[in-house]
Amino acid sequence: MGLDLTSLRNGIYKPIGIEPNSPEMPFVDVDLYLNRAFWEIQNKFPLKEKHVTSTFQTTAGIRNYDVSYPTEAVLHIAIEEPTRKEHIPLEKITANTYESIYRDDEEEWGMPTKFVLEGCIVRFWRTPDQEYTVIIRRLVALNDLGVLVTTPNVPNVWHEIILYGGLWRAYIDIGDHVRANNIKLLQSELINTIVPTEAKEEQTNTSLAHVEVLGRDY
Repeated sequence: MGLDLTSLRNGIYKPIGIEPNSPEMPFVDVDLYLNRAFWEIQNKFPLKEKHVTSTFQTTAGIRNYDVSYPTEAVLHIAIEEPTRKEHIPLEKITANTYESIYRDDEEEWGMPTKFVLEGCIVRFWRTPDQEYTVIIRRLVALNDLGVLVTTPNVPNVWHEIILYGGLWRAYIDIGDHVRANNIKLLQSELINTIVPTEAKEEQTNTSLAHVEVLGRDY
């Protein structure tokens, strides 16, 4: 069932010997230790929970689409050829290359084969000639722990690692560097036991980490 926020907090207060939510270490401080550990894990490791899928429809003659989130989060883009149903990766190009090949001519419309990402905009070339369903797989930041999110949205094996990450940060703040270093070493040992499995799963799912543009059947 994993560790909820109460268990994670107690896992910091108990070894340090401080009463929960005491003036010297209130919940807000402990939650920040835990979230800092959570942010570090999200940044360093390819957690599948950071991958989300969303969709939108293209319109014939429209090449630019505002997806309302930074496009550096997009992992990859591919297109499904409407007749053969084969997935064809789209080529990512620079804005300069895009402008050099773009022509404002309806005869240039067709199934997209290239794309460029700018800000929150996905720009296709060729300009879509019909309605396509665009399926976007991208990375997101997982919700912070707090009143609304009481359990980390990652596999249970990471919960203890988050706890140790919060605990060594707490020891640092109270000046106990020896215990902080010991806990940090323990955290590293736990990470080393699970990262190879996570990496294998990530490699297996690499082919799924993309945006697919699906043509309609007629």
